[in-house]
Amino acid sequence: MSKKIAFLALISIFLLTSGFGCKLTNKETKEAMQPITLTYWRVFDGPDAFEEILSRYKALHPFITIEYRKLRYEEYESALLNAMAEDRGPDIFSIHNTWLVKYQSKLAPLPESTTMAYPVIKGTIKKEATTELRTSKSLTVSQLKDKFVDVVSHDVVLDDGQIYGLPLSVDTLAIYYNKDLFNNAGITQAPQYWNKEFLQAVKKMTKQDPKQGVVQSGAGLGGSANIERFSDILSVLMMQNGAVMINDAGQVVFNQVPEFAKSSGYNPGLEALRF
Repeated sequence: MSKKIAFLALISIFLLTSGFGCKLTNKETKEAMQPITLTYWRVFDGPDAFEEILSRYKALHPFITIEYRKLRYEEYESALLNAMAEDRGPDIFSIHNTWLVKYQSKLAPLPESTTMAYPVIKGTIKKEATTELRTSKSLTVSQLKDKFVDVVSHDVVLDDGQIYGLPLSVDTLAIYYNKDLFNNAGITQAPQYWNKEFLQAVKKMTKQDPKQGVVQSGAGLGGSANIERFSDILSVLMMQNGAVMINDAGQVVFNQVPEFAKSSGYNPGLEALRF
């Protein structure tokens, strides 16, 4: 009988004290639990594009709210610089990879680790919600090179060897074609290469009017005034043609004749532009 009483007493003590430690939080944890609002600025995409990822982040970190703001491309950089100068800049913002060096003085590099508050459920018999601090190591430069395509580390690891950004995406280019226009022009298959076949197909599908000029273009390459990604298209044409865009020192050299073409005098960058 005494053993049963002792056993019941132990259970009683356990029930009275279970969760007692969970309710107590130290000063550091309390500070991490303070509600905070972060701002994220970007162009092109509306809030719905990030709704799912922000909701998932909120579930992991209920004390943090991220407010997303979409700005117009033409006003974006001036808005960023003015906000930073007035100490009201966004906590997170997206910029083109070519802007990173220009913004380095305004950015904080990725820290070696981060400590954040996470909601957890503790207890076996009496479960209680509590909060605990967890320290996570950040991505290292070697891990960055291993997990992403080569161009990422080249863009985001700056001269001091630290990481100043992470890619939201890596753009690629694709060609779309209209089968009806091809059929109307008597073209049975889309050209596979930038060659005479492609040029002939473009001419067949191009329609002109004596007064209005070109009313149907055979290819949507265009120029800087009417094609949003004209520079990307031209850069790809140059690289596919063999042009060296930058040297090891980071200098732009696509207008120069590379070593392999010097004997012939052929300039792949210039010829791509002419094309």
